[in-house]
Amino acid sequence: SSSISPLAEVIKGQRARAKQLNEILYDVFPPKVADALAEGRKVEAEAKEMVTIFFSDIVGFTTISSTVPPEKISAMLGRLYTAFDALSREHGVFKASGAMRIVIVMLEGRCNHHHHH
Repeated sequence: SSSISPLAEVIKGQRARAKQLNEILYDVFPPKVADALAEGRKVEAEAKEMVTIFFSDIVGFTTISSTVPPEKISAMLGRLYTAFDALSREHGVFKASGAMRIVIVMLEGRCNHHHHH
């Protein structure tokens, strides 16, 4: 019985890591690409007739972050990203994040209007 316990712990740890990797895969890539990668299939490049790339920035973030405690900054960013993620899902857009919050909107016929600024 004691030999099963360490094995069960290893399996549990591997499943947790696999779940984390899967979540990262779907955070980084659009579902169609993530599905293919998860299944070990080759991903073919696609051409899109029109895409929108949206860059967001928090104006004054450096000043804010130098005067507000880290816990409050973390909570603020958590609320912002949670709301942004919900809007992305609601509107069927794919977002890719990096050091700057970069959102790539793949329209694929979902919208009939575009905003120009």
